[in-house]
Amino acid sequence: MSSEVKKDSIDTKAEAKKRYEKLKKIIENILDETDPGDEKANKRKWILWHFLYIIWWESTKATKRVQDQKGPARGLIQMEPKTLWSLIKNYVLGPKPGLVANLAKAAGTTEEEMMKALKDFKGSKEPQENKWPKSDNAQKIEEWLTNIDSFAVKLMRYYFKQFREHRFPPEDQENLSKDPRDDKFKEEHAEGWAKWWKRKFKGKTKEQQEKEKKRQKKNFTNRAKELDKISRKGEDEKKEKKKGLPKHIKKR
Repeated sequence: MSSEVKKDSIDTKAEAKKRYEKLKKIIENILDETDPGDEKANKRKWILWHFLYIIWWESTKATKRVQDQKGPARGLIQMEPKTLWSLIKNYVLGPKPGLVANLAKAAGTTEEEMMKALKDFKGSKEPQENKWPKSDNAQKIEEWLTNIDSFAVKLMRYYFKQFREHRFPPEDQENLSKDPRDDKFKEEHAEGWAKWWKRKFKGKTKEQQEKEKKRQKKNFTNRAKELDKISRKGEDEKKEKKKGLPKHIKKR
């Protein structure tokens, strides 16, 4: 199991390998808390890579926490205020206990401060118009989302938990023990992102929207493959290090 969840963030200016490794650790820590149990180990592995692929795509390879062209999305997960407002209203402040305390821990604040910020955010009119509120308490939510990756990732996990009908890849549960990075599963990851995270695609007609969806899914897949290369290179380096081989010596 990974270390206890606490306030944590990656260095968006670090090299790609370091960004990936730190982001992976943050996601693993969150999942160990939200999806515990040895029997769920394989499922956590799939959620981990699904999250990595989505974040790597949404945040331009984990380098941006603010949407381009002055868009409203924030954080490595690129969540918009209206989406966050709905999540807070319908799930985070719902009947299930412990969610506010867990978010507070991930943001590095107190449960009291988190509760006040969430309630003020829920009661603000701006998020319903897909704008960030400016009141002192409500605006803390945007600040945490924009600057604290552990907070953002926990929100992401809660976002998916709110949908009872949602299912993470793989579609065939017999593939749970396999590597989520296998190219044959890329379509499932891309479709999962498109259906449950992106949800809407630009276009005046349904045909145009489907064309845009297909284009973006292709780009999503290509970036996911780039991340695969980064992760596998890091794994190979670790194996060689364990064997005591210098990095410049290639395995034969």
